[in-house]
Amino acid sequence: MTDAQNADDKDTILKAREGDMFAFRALVDEHKEQAVRIAYSITGNLADAQDVAQDAFIKIYKNINSFKFNSKFSTWLYRIVVNLGHDFLRKRIRSKVVFNNDNTALQGQTKDAKGVDPGETLLFKELKAKIEEAVTFLPEKQQIVFTLKYKKDMKNREIAEVMGVSVSTVKMHLFRALNKMQKKLSVYMR
Repeated sequence: MTDAQNADDKDTILKAREGDMFAFRALVDEHKEQAVRIAYSITGNLADAQDVAQDAFIKIYKNINSFKFNSKFSTWLYRIVVNLGHDFLRKRIRSKVVFNNDNTALQGQTKDAKGVDPGETLLFKELKAKIEEAVTFLPEKQQIVFTLKYKKDMKNREIAEVMGVSVSTVKMHLFRALNKMQKKLSVYMR
């Protein structure tokens, strides 16, 4: 976000504080897509992510006067989304994903007309699904750090701001998450 966008957000926030609903709507329109993406990375379900993002905007609407401009509005919003996402996960009963390890579908396949090997595509999809499953076994904070780092391509400093922790804490969670992921995935690769 550029300095001009930050200044625009500040003007819009000040108007929203005065009760300007169009200004608040502008904030929502500007940030809703990213809020849903962050929530989706936590919940893994679009409908749930939309609910979490909506709850975040409701919370912001009620507490807009408490925003101190010490950080970017987006950082404040994402922290609220992450916290509400945590709350959502605590309430949700996790179901285990069961994978079919039958690789017989890979036999006898050849490349299609575009030169894409369907077997390689299937292997990539299976690996991606196994990575997604492995992420669900991480503790919440490690899950969030992993998701923000590798799916949202955020820097450690940004993740620290969003989560309200130090950069060293982010690095520790990331290190532990990667170790657990490596162990979990090594079981799949045998």
